[in-house]
Amino acid sequence: MKCVLWLLLFLSWTSSLFAVEVLTPALRTVVKKDALYLVFKGPVDSKVLVKKGVGAVFIRKDSLAGVYVFHYLLKLRRGENLFFIDPGGERLKIFYKHSSPVFYSYHRKGREKECLPCHNRDFVPSRCVACHRFEKDTAVYLHGPFYRKRCFSCHEREYQKGKRFFVLGSSDFDLCMRCHTAPLVWQDMLYQHGPFGARSCTPCHDPHQAKYRFLLKNEPRLEVCLVCHRKKAEDLVRSGYKVHPIVSAKGCTVCHDPHASDYPKQLYDKPYNVCVGCHPKFKGRKRGHPVVAHPIVGVYIPGTRKKLTCSSCHDPHGSVYDSLLYASKAGNRICIWCHKY
Repeated sequence: MKCVLWLLLFLSWTSSLFAVEVLTPALRTVVKKDALYLVFKGPVDSKVLVKKGVGAVFIRKDSLAGVYVFHYLLKLRRGENLFFIDPGGERLKIFYKHSSPVFYSYHRKGREKECLPCHNRDFVPSRCVACHRFEKDTAVYLHGPFYRKRCFSCHEREYQKGKRFFVLGSSDFDLCMRCHTAPLVWQDMLYQHGPFGARSCTPCHDPHQAKYRFLLKNEPRLEVCLVCHRKKAEDLVRSGYKVHPIVSAKGCTVCHDPHASDYPKQLYDKPYNVCVGCHPKFKGRKRGHPVVAHPIVGVYIPGTRKKLTCSSCHDPHGSVYDSLLYASKAGNRICIWCHKY
């Protein structure tokens, strides 16, 4: 009888000794990326064995109040992946479906209290980068809070259901305006850029780091604009298309405000004033181009309610015709553009 009791005690002790608890992810989950972060509690000599998958990369081991917490990066292949935690024999099955719309959330309610003692240690969330990895070698500009590892300047510490990235405030835009006050002025302007009008900063700006000034996601002269303005991108590579020199040299923002303006097309001023800023010989002139008595600005285009200005005849971005005209000079085609004889 005593032997049986000792055996039961031994089995109970050994089972607790080799007990493994997976904190994240769930034991059966579907992911869209080819890598997944694994965090589990286990014995001091625990390791991850790969049954099906590309590999398991050890990141670090923490000890908190005598409990060991392990961090691994699991590299996945398409389809089913199977990993074992030894000792303990915990089985972890992961499905990697590239086309799946499901994203796995690590910050799950109910697990936060177990994770926060480490992640909030010293009130400096430098451990966030263990999961949230960034390619710093490719970045030149770093957002201030990100550079100082002040993640909680922008993100909630604890799980917030339905809140995207757990950002502070009611939205990304509300968060940005806590430090960047210019949007308070822009939002009252008459003409607003699409992303800004939708109160979204991140289509153009990366909130953490970027290779370009103002944390722009693409080359600021043209590429950041052409990502959305595909028609203009197609025009620039058309055979025989001549790009307006100021556009190719300085980019879109030399004429357009990328956020908001009180003038159409988000121009910095009235179209005529924008043009004479670079073409001063026309400044103050109301007539005399392209022929002596022809009006330049101020009158209505025949048969329309649109006022004549430089861009009525010239495409400010580029053209396949001379002088950036919308039509050829041959046969007075550019004149017939307005004058329907």
